[in-house]
Amino acid sequence: MIAAIGKTIGKKLVAEAIGGGSKAAAGRLAIGVEVDTKEVEQMLWRINQDVVPRATVSALNKTARKLKTLGIRETADATGVTPQTLIRERYRVGSARLARPEATIRVLLRAVPAIRLGSTKKDAIGARQGERGVTAGNRSYPSAWIMESSRGGGPQVFHRLGRERFPVGVHKVVIAETARAINDRLVTSNSRELFNGYVTHELKWRLGNVSR
Repeated sequence: MIAAIGKTIGKKLVAEAIGGGSKAAAGRLAIGVEVDTKEVEQMLWRINQDVVPRATVSALNKTARKLKTLGIRETADATGVTPQTLIRERYRVGSARLARPEATIRVLLRAVPAIRLGSTKKDAIGARQGERGVTAGNRSYPSAWIMESSRGGGPQVFHRLGRERFPVGVHKVVIAETARAINDRLVTSNSRELFNGYVTHELKWRLGNVSR
């Protein structure tokens, strides 16, 4: 489309005003208009080489950030992990660039330790020990207890794996399958529509500044 416009604008334009009635020929007026195509060609070159690539990169990054926000919200709701910060810190967005017009979303799928549920600060303890067990965020773990892990990494919420005193396990919230399914669905169902909306907006805004 741009190439066709460039060829058309580069020609000599003739506008004709035709008078009315049977004496149309007598009222004929021809106006010759010479167009300097150099400035137009420069504008078209800038659109192809600068405006469109930058609009595309910006739209890709906005799409990735929006999908990240949706993924965090839905994963937190589906798994009951609170606050959302615990899910958000597992997301990584790789920004698109002019040299690499591709945005990526990576999700660390490791389980969330129960000790951190309810905490609003990174690596802080959100779980609370009670008489009958542990409360962590919106979850309760009867007969569990908080103790320093012998493997390092600070305190954890422990529970017995059987009737005997040992072995013991650590309470965690598994998010892998849920997070994977949610993000696959969002990318498949929402990415195209989001990108089209963002790139349309970016192109309109940037094309409006081309001639400035």
